Amino acid sequence: MRGFYELFGAYRDRLTRYDKASKDAKIIKVVLIKDTGKLTLDVSFSLLMSEETIDAIGKILASELQIDGVKINPVFSPELLSNKYDAELIKLIKTNIVVANGFADNCRFIYENDRLTMILAGGGKEILMNAGCDKFIQNTLRESFGVSLSVEIQQNAESTADSLIAKQKEID
Repeated sequence: MRGFYELFGAYRDRLTRYDKASKDAKIIKVVLIKDTGKLTLDVSFSLLMSEETIDAIGKILASELQIDGVKINPVFSPELLSNKYDAELIKLIKTNIVVANGFADNCRFIYENDRLTMILAGGGKEILMNAGCDKFIQNTLRESFGVSLSVEIQQNAESTADSLIAKQKEID
């Protein structure tokens, strides 16, 4: 593995605001797809970083390299996985599982041993399960943190399918 700035040191002045995370980052894998002009990087970070920050770094690199895009796949230490990552995980769920948008609002995560429990503030468990939300969370955490967790989705006891249908009828 090479240090991030070993490979991209020439652009350090444009990346200065991201130095806290980038200075210790390690490049794990580089893939350039010549046909599309896109670069994919697997990068190990010593700190948690938001998808927005990672995307911003990718845009700066794409601009400096004069290519169509740079996709950075972050890799974090398993020890960094905690409730500090919850807001980012919710954003990723909402972005990638479109039907999760409202259901994921105000949810909580409980990390216990080899299990993650997502507790919904309201209903929507079946909808999220059918959309593959549990599998998405498993894959995201495996790819980003190298952990294999079983994922369980729970909902508020009174938010059953019948109560959701009743609520919808009230609205209609």
